[in-house]
Amino acid sequence: MQGSDATAATTQATSGTVSIAVLLLCIALLALATGLQGSLIGVSAVRANFTSLEIGYVATGYPVGLLIGSWLTLSLVDRVGYIRVFAAYASIASSAALLVPLIADPNWWFALRVLTGVCTAGLYIICEAWLNAATSNANRGRVLAVYMVVTYSMMGLGQFLLAIDDTSGLTRFIVASVILSFALVPITLIRVEAPSVALAKPLSLATVVRASPLAAATMFVNGIAQSAFFGLGAVYGSALGLSVALISLMMALPTLGVTLLQYPLGQLSDLVDRRALLLVVSGLAALAALAASLALTDVWWLIALFALYGTLAIPTRSIALAHANDQIPREQTLSASSKLFLIYGIGSTAGPLAAGTVMEMAGTQAFMQFHAAAFASVLIFSLVRILLGPVRQRTRQAGVVQVTPTSTPVATKGLLSGRDQDDPEETPAAQ
Repeated sequence: MQGSDATAATTQATSGTVSIAVLLLCIALLALATGLQGSLIGVSAVRANFTSLEIGYVATGYPVGLLIGSWLTLSLVDRVGYIRVFAAYASIASSAALLVPLIADPNWWFALRVLTGVCTAGLYIICEAWLNAATSNANRGRVLAVYMVVTYSMMGLGQFLLAIDDTSGLTRFIVASVILSFALVPITLIRVEAPSVALAKPLSLATVVRASPLAAATMFVNGIAQSAFFGLGAVYGSALGLSVALISLMMALPTLGVTLLQYPLGQLSDLVDRRALLLVVSGLAALAALAASLALTDVWWLIALFALYGTLAIPTRSIALAHANDQIPREQTLSASSKLFLIYGIGSTAGPLAAGTVMEMAGTQAFMQFHAAAFASVLIFSLVRILLGPVRQRTRQAGVVQVTPTSTPVATKGLLSGRDQDDPEETPAAQ
C-alpha cells in the first residue's frame, strides 16, 4: 500500500512538472509574439507615414483591448471553458497580426490593436489561472518567479525579431502570426483539471485609493508611461534615424534589465519604507529619461540611458502594489489588486495618445521628457506622502508582488496565496 501511494505521489508530481513546463512554454511564445508586435506596429506605422498623433491613437488600441479582455474573459470561460476560449483567442490574435499590413489606415490598425489586446489579456488570464492550478502553496512562489523571468526575457527577445529582413513589409507580421498559432499547441496538451478563479472579498475603488493614494497614483502614472514606452518606443527610435537592428536592441534591453533588477529591488523594498524607495527609484528614472532626451547625438549613450530608464521605471508598479497590500487586510488583497490594475489600465489607455500628442507638438525629443515629467510627479507625490507622516499599516508588510507588463490579478492571487504559507498569521504593524 505504501509503495502504491509513493508511486501515485511520484506520478502526480511528474504530471504537475510536465504541466508547468508546457504552460511556461506557452507563455514564452505569447511573450515572444507580444514583444515583437508592440514594436513592429510602431516601426510599420512610421513606414506608412502616420503622424505621431495617429501612431499614438493606434497604440492606444492595445491597452483599451486589454481592459476589455480582462472584463470579458472570465464570463466567456464560464460559458464554454478554458480550452475553447484559449483556442478562439489565439486564432483571432494570429489572424489579426496578418490583417494589419493589408490596409495602411490608422482606424483599421486601431481596431486590430483593440482586438489583439482583448485576445492577449484573455490568453494571459487563462495561462496564469492554469499555472496557479498546476502548482501548490509549497512551490507556487518559485514557479511564478520563473514565470516573471520567462515573460520579461521573452518579451525582450521578441524585440530582436524586428531585425528579420522584410522588404515586403509582410514577413514580420507572418512571423508574429506563426508564433501565436504555435502558442495554441502546448496548452491543448495539458492533462489537468480546468482551474477556477475564486472570488475575493469585494473592495471599492474609492476605498483602495483612500487606503493608499500613493499606490493608486503610481499605478496610474506607470500605466501612462509603460504604454507609451512600449507602444511608441520603436517610433521614437525610428524618428531619430536608428536602424531596425538598433531599435530592436534599444527596446529589448529594458525588459532584460528588469529581469535582473526586479527581484533585488523587491528584496530592498521589504527592508525600507516603500514610499522612500518609490521616491528614489522614480527620481532616478526621471533623471535617466531627462538625460536620454539630451543624448540624441550619441546613439550608444541614448540606448544605454533609454534602457536604464525602463529598467528603473517598470518595477515601480510592483513596489506600488506591495505598498497598497501593506495597508489592506489579507482577505481583500486580490480585490485591491484588481482595482489597482484597473487604475493602471485607465492610465495605459491615455499614455500613447498623450505621448504622441506631445511629440507632435514639441518634437521627437519630447518623448523622453514626457517620461521624465511622469516620474518626477511620482517623486513629488512620494515626498508629500512621506512628509505627511508614517504610514499606517493594517497588515504585516508583505513582499513585493513581481508583476509583468501583462500580469493580471490571477497571477497576483497565486503569488499572494503562495506567500500565505510562509506568513500564515497577520500581526498589526507598528503605528
